[in-house]
Amino acid sequence: MKKTYTILVLLFAFAGTVFGQSGMLLSQYSDNKIVYNPGFAGMYDLLSISLNVHQSWIGLPGAPRVISFNGHAPFNNNRHAYGWSYQHEKWGNIRENMLYGNYAFKVHLKNGVVNLGLQAGIFHHQLDWDALEHIIDINDQSMRKGKVANMRFDANVGAFYTSSNWYAGFSTMHLNRPKNDVSNIEEEEGYSLERTQYVLMGGYNHQINTEWSLHPDVFVSYVNKEQLAINVGTHLVYRSNYGVGVNYMSEQKALSFGLKIRVSEDIRVGYSYDVVFGALSSSQHGSHEISINYMPHSWKRMKAYDDMCDNYQRTKINKRKGRFK
Repeated sequence: MKKTYTILVLLFAFAGTVFGQSGMLLSQYSDNKIVYNPGFAGMYDLLSISLNVHQSWIGLPGAPRVISFNGHAPFNNNRHAYGWSYQHEKWGNIRENMLYGNYAFKVHLKNGVVNLGLQAGIFHHQLDWDALEHIIDINDQSMRKGKVANMRFDANVGAFYTSSNWYAGFSTMHLNRPKNDVSNIEEEEGYSLERTQYVLMGGYNHQINTEWSLHPDVFVSYVNKEQLAINVGTHLVYRSNYGVGVNYMSEQKALSFGLKIRVSEDIRVGYSYDVVFGALSSSQHGSHEISINYMPHSWKRMKAYDDMCDNYQRTKINKRKGRFK
C-alpha cells in the first residue's frame, strides 16, 4: 500500500512536468543556460562542456532522475556558434530522451553581445504501462499493455544578451508542440506531449571588491496559469575559484544550497542539495545534484593563435594587392 501511494503521488505531482514542461529544471540551472535557451551557445570565448546528474527525493521509489550533457563553442570568426544538448529523464514508469543540435548567430553591440539561437532535434518518450498494473485495471481495453515509445521532432528558439555585468535571455521551447499517443483508442489522433513553453532569465554580476563578487539571478518559466514557475537565487564567489549559493524553486517547492569549486584551470565541479517542502517533505530525504564543467583554456589559446595566423595571412594578401603601403 505504501509503494502504491508513493507511485500515485509521483504521477500526480509530476503530471504538469510530464505533459507540459521542457524537461525538469536542474538545481544548477544558472550553469546550464544552453539547456533552456539556445541563444546562449558561444557566449564564452572557449569550448564549454558540462555534465549534470540530478536525483530527486532520495528514499522514494521511482523518484525523478535527470542526466544532462551539453556543450557549446564559438566558431573561429566569433560571429557564429554551435552546440549540443542531451537530457535523459526517468521517473516512475516514464523515460524521456532529448537530443538537440544548436546554432547561434552573434551580433556585437557597443556595450554587449546578442546571440540569436536555434535548437532542433529529437524528443523520445517511453511509457511502461506494465509498471502500473498493480494500481490500474489491466483489463481496461482503453489502456495499452507493455511499453509505448514514440520519437518526435522538436525545435526551440532563443535570444540572449550579455554585457560586462548583467545578462538577460528569452526563449520559446517546443515551437511545434511534439505529440504522442499513449492510449489504445484508435480514433484519438494524439495529445500534446510538450506544450509551448516561454522562459525568461536574467542575472547581475556585482563586484564587491577585487576578490569577492555576488551573482543574483532569476528564472521564470510559463506554460499556462497553472504552470508558472519562478526561481530566484544568488551566489557568492571568491576569486572566481570558490562559490556558495542558494536558490528558491517554486515548482519543486524547494530551497537549493550549492557549492562550486574550481579544481584546476580547466575543470570546475559543483554540488547542490535541495530541501523539499510541502506534502513530500516527510516522505523523502531531499534531492542531490552533482556537476562537472570542462573549459579547456588551451583551446582558447589555440583559437587565439589561429586568429593571429589568419590576420597575418590577410595582411600579407592585402600588401600584395597594394592595399597597404
